[in-house]
Amino acid sequence: MIIVIIAVAAVAAYGAYDLGGGGTKTVTGSNTQSSATTTSTGSGTTTSSSSTAATGLPSGAISISDAMALMQAPLAGASVSQSSNSITFTSSSSISIAAFAMTQENATRSTGMHPPSYAQGDVFVIGGLIDPTLYVPTGSDVTFTIVNMDNAMYNDLVVSTVGPPFASNMSQYMTWSGYGMGMMASSGFQGLLYMMSVLSPANYAGGWMFTYSYTVTIPSYANLWYVCTYPGHGMGGMWGEIVTSGSTTGTTTPSTSATKTTVSSTSATSSVTSSTSSSTHTTSTSTSLPPGTMSISAAQTLLKTPPVGATVSKSTDSITWTSLNINITAFAIMPDNATNLTGMQPPSYAKDDVFVIGGLIDPTLYIPKGATVHMTVVNLDDDMYHDFVVTTLSPPYPYMMMQGMMWGGDFLYMMPVLSPANYAAGWAPYYSYTVTIPSATNLWYLCTYPGHAESGMYGAIITT
Repeated sequence: MIIVIIAVAAVAAYGAYDLGGGGTKTVTGSNTQSSATTTSTGSGTTTSSSSTAATGLPSGAISISDAMALMQAPLAGASVSQSSNSITFTSSSSISIAAFAMTQENATRSTGMHPPSYAQGDVFVIGGLIDPTLYVPTGSDVTFTIVNMDNAMYNDLVVSTVGPPFASNMSQYMTWSGYGMGMMASSGFQGLLYMMSVLSPANYAGGWMFTYSYTVTIPSYANLWYVCTYPGHGMGGMWGEIVTSGSTTGTTTPSTSATKTTVSSTSATSSVTSSTSSSTHTTSTSTSLPPGTMSISAAQTLLKTPPVGATVSKSTDSITWTSLNINITAFAIMPDNATNLTGMQPPSYAKDDVFVIGGLIDPTLYIPKGATVHMTVVNLDDDMYHDFVVTTLSPPYPYMMMQGMMWGGDFLYMMPVLSPANYAAGWAPYYSYTVTIPSATNLWYLCTYPGHAESGMYGAIITT
């Protein structure tokens, strides 16, 4: 039985913020996007994408007008109850839907509803309701499409086998299990069915926001929950319940088959050649890679490949470019693995995770003013989210880098936060985008995930 779930909503336009993300479109940082077609089969759903031109929208983005139209579309194949704040799915046919993360004020303005009493921050709007209870048949293949409508906050949506109260920083306790995500027993969580990239804030000035889609099979649990894993969000009430039918009441042990069925997600179009190399982890030899990922072996080979057209200095931990058209690949990685793969030591200010660029750890980058830089970011960390942005802000950095940011002022481009690498399956998420270096004396690159830049996950860019 196949059910494709779409959650619907909209928000009044305000503020100015950029957003990275994935979804049914291929994300490359350029102005090319993909349209997806979904084919139903007896065992699941397969998604294919074709590239089409889009004027004024980054690849993978949806316009505000399209989001508003999606909000007003009827929720086919479902019974929506405002009185019980619930949505019931009973049909085995495909249903088109999407879920919107937004502020409480905009959710109320859009729906005329009020958030549940436990919601202290952002909420999800699904089917015109706020954090509704979803009634879904067990065994359904459910496709979630998430849109972040908040212009000042990161958000995602994952399905958890254990409910509230949720930990503040859920991602710190995650461990991969096949395509799905499980939680370490010490955290008190049994598992997450699929972990998506965290969507960065909406860009209302530009009139768009990115989306992300994935498909999971609903296991035999009496109850599941959908929740935002960004630090503090689940703990602050950004969640709702999923009640399954045909399940055994009180089941709490995760099923080993509760893994991702299909995924249409963020992907980037950098040229990567798969090859083998030594690894600090045991990796799978499988050639089946989810969209937006590369093999661990290819990533580690690329990590050791000298950057084209650059001078690399180990003695000064620096890389110098003279060209105005530059390709840079940055790897987010744990410090011990960075040292093992490069033979280098992190700078003294780096207290935890680091970036490896050109075989160096957190190097200083010398880049000509006005240069066009094609960035590819790879997350090789197996238990933590990361991104890579270029900013005019200098260290020291606060714990919550994204709080109070205004798009177009301090950050050249805001990308999605990449979910952890899956060493068991042998792949790592990556994302590509393009920026132009402005006429600023100094810039910095850093990870905006809470606490990362604060603990030293950054490096300097000197413009020449």
